[in-house]
Amino acid sequence: MSKPTHIAWVLGWAIPQPWFQEKVEKLLPDTKHHYIEPTPDYLTKLRLHAPYSRIIGYSLGSLLLLKNSKEVADLATHVSLLAPILGFTIESNLGGKISQAELKVTKRKLNQNFTQTILYFYGKAGLEISESKSSSLSLNTLNYGLDCLENISLSSESLPKWDYYLGSDDPLLDHNILQGILPNLYVVNGATHAPDLLLKELVKTL
Repeated sequence: MSKPTHIAWVLGWAIPQPWFQEKVEKLLPDTKHHYIEPTPDYLTKLRLHAPYSRIIGYSLGSLLLLKNSKEVADLATHVSLLAPILGFTIESNLGGKISQAELKVTKRKLNQNFTQTILYFYGKAGLEISESKSSSLSLNTLNYGLDCLENISLSSESLPKWDYYLGSDDPLLDHNILQGILPNLYVVNGATHAPDLLLKELVKTL
């Protein structure tokens, strides 16, 4: 497969674009990249620069791409998902490890103490992101993302045959459950929810 020349990235929850962009462009410096926040108009922004040689969703970004999989498939030759979310809560039985009650607490605390809540999430997810880098995040975007994580779950029968990459040690997602749902899932040994090892594994296949 030839190296992609134009990639769109749909970001995860509370992921500052500069932090993610730095990791991507170290690995793929000669590729044109577009970064799209997980906002209500993400699909409009995705269409704006289409077509792409590849669309890649990370975490919440993967859930949003799967929700509109038919339309997304028309915008790129290939689609890959890192730390794929099919249903985020334990109650959805789709590999998520976070209870609905914990998610509701996060929503409440986010509006009470923005910074503390974000930093707690980074610690839980194994993300090394400093407080200064998180200061650019939008409260509205974060609240929208939590609503999506709480309310969207996907039928396992309708999932597209895309490429899926998940860490064996992801604290938010259960690879054993997801392996039973996604035949195309590649489990990256030793990887957490952080994108670093997932990106390195993905780049090997491009």
